Amino acid sequence: MSTPLEELHKHPIFDCVEKTTSAEYVDLRKSHFEDCLPIIVRYPFVPVLDGNKFVGIIKRSIVEKTLESCFGTNVKGIRILLGVHNQVGTLLGVSKIMTKYNVNIISDIGFEADSKYLRRLLIKIEQTPKLTKILEDLNKHGYRILEVG
Repeated sequence: MSTPLEELHKHPIFDCVEKTTSAEYVDLRKSHFEDCLPIIVRYPFVPVLDGNKFVGIIKRSIVEKTLESCFGTNVKGIRILLGVHNQVGTLLGVSKIMTKYNVNIISDIGFEADSKYLRRLLIKIEQTPKLTKILEDLNKHGYRILEVG
């Protein structure tokens, strides 16, 4: 015999989640946005709990819009993929070069690469006729240009 809906509402959602080993969720107080990513690629939404209380869901469309914003998808610009050594001051160095040429950075995202000593940095800058000079300066300061587009 199934449990009536009224009975289910009396129990915290966490009681149900603990009994289901495949349940994946994020906690409002402990999780970060990126914790949603491994879940959202497998399921159409991510349950959100506040401790043991269900408070809502994060839909794929929200994750997609957030990532589009992070990558500056709807903003015209030039993408530059850099190979960089994992050292302090990497973003500061890139920012100084862009400031030198009076060019705004639309977005920047760091990625782990194959080696623990090398990272990838994807920056998107505003359109500029100074691109060749910027690339030369980046290269001169030890940034490896992997792709421009």
